[in-house]
Amino acid sequence: MLFQDLTINENFSLGNIRDVSLIGCPKIKIKNASQVEQLFISDTRWVTILDGASMANLEMLSVKGRSQPRTDLFIGANTQNWASKVTNLYLSNVNLGS
Repeated sequence: MLFQDLTINENFSLGNIRDVSLIGCPKIKIKNASQVEQLFISDTRWVTILDGASMANLEMLSVKGRSQPRTDLFIGANTQNWASKVTNLYLSNVNLGS
């Protein structure tokens, strides 16, 4: 299934999925992915981790962006619900913003 814009939240959740790969979706917003442990994102134009996102089990985040134009990764100010558990972070071809 091809999504133009994907928002992962209470209405469209990933349930109990632990390892997730999102490839080629132009715009991704993440609010609730509470069971995800490993998140791989590639070939995406915009990735937004919304303020206060719930990803309490996230251990690994990988964003492999496009080379031209680079992928824009925006991280909301309140990361207390997920950032403390991340032990592996891989960013490639990414513009980091907040």
